[in-house]
Amino acid sequence: MMTTADTYDNTHSPIKEDTKKKSIASPLAMGSGQIRPNQALDPGLIYDATPQDYVNLLCSMNLDEKQIMGITRSRNYNCSNPSSDFNYPAFVVSSCDNRTSIVQNFKRIVTNVGEGATTYKANVTLPEGSTVIVSPTKLIFRNKYEKQSYAVTISFKGNNNGEVSFGDLIWEEENGNHTVRSPIVISPTHDGLPTFEQPKMSIEKLLECGNMLIQEQENVKRVQLANKYLREAALGDANKDAIKSGAFFG
Repeated sequence: MMTTADTYDNTHSPIKEDTKKKSIASPLAMGSGQIRPNQALDPGLIYDATPQDYVNLLCSMNLDEKQIMGITRSRNYNCSNPSSDFNYPAFVVSSCDNRTSIVQNFKRIVTNVGEGATTYKANVTLPEGSTVIVSPTKLIFRNKYEKQSYAVTISFKGNNNGEVSFGDLIWEEENGNHTVRSPIVISPTHDGLPTFEQPKMSIEKLLECGNMLIQEQENVKRVQLANKYLREAALGDANKDAIKSGAFFG
């Protein structure tokens, strides 16, 4: 859903922040953009994550045992390998301020869920004051469900306004229809080394948001089933017409 989301609204204008300034919304305000369910059914590439990957992320966020257990609903979790470098279709760099240079490395793994062999090429829009290196710049898949990894190095040298700057990394399918987008965000903290603060929302609210996400995933599954039903119904009607005309040999 994230990689196929649209950063433009239904008037084909960039999504704006809900403030008096009405400035263009950053990914910190709007996420990846508006969900497009039809495109989400055929994303081209996906970013898989295991339950342990989620636990490793929670363990890196300065949460205590009770908070982690409130999310995992289990004491059987392993915090031996905490990592904030989650296999997630987004890249966020927290800088000390708008004058301090910082370099951050990311690694991602994508899975080809398209129909077969295909090639994707990286296209980057740079956040202000930064350079982005993607390696490799091409991902070549020979089979469906094949996995490929890539690395991203983001170097931030500062910008003039000290505000959040953003861009994106888009994997574009060669001779195909898929574009797989990930936002890139540079967020100055202004108060020394970046840290993960205790979450401001309650565990109950966090769980509520998680349940809403699960419901959204269920809605996507319902759309998939509806599309399958409609395709099969259309095929059935076509077969009936062929039988009536004597041209059906199935």
